[in-house]
Amino acid sequence: MFYSRPKIEPFGWDLLEMPTEKGSKNYDATTSDGRPVDFRFSGGWLTVKIGPISAKKTDCPQSHLMETVLYQPIAPFGIMDILPEQICDILGITVQGKKISAEYGRIGDRGFDWTGTTTLLHQSVYTTTTG
Repeated sequence: MFYSRPKIEPFGWDLLEMPTEKGSKNYDATTSDGRPVDFRFSGGWLTVKIGPISAKKTDCPQSHLMETVLYQPIAPFGIMDILPEQICDILGITVQGKKISAEYGRIGDRGFDWTGTTTLLHQSVYTTTTG
């Protein structure tokens, strides 16, 4: 299977500040109109949830108030490295009106390139035993 930069329709959101880390590869942010946002990256899947305007972050995580707007595999299983700049770039999110680019972001410890300049061939290896 081939993997490259995911093609996701730009969200068009503007954040008050760069998403802040909330655990391993999970980030929190707030949109300029006051909506809490939760970004989670695990096992190659990116999940994005957003809450209602003016809701407190403490009211929303793991709550019925958060709406899932994206749940999509964006990398091979096992890729664990993604930076907030890369999330913003992939999703077409600005911070204080400024476009964020992943072009100069670091490549993670497993070598995945979020800029889209490289395509990765990922093959699953299955073994079977007979007895």
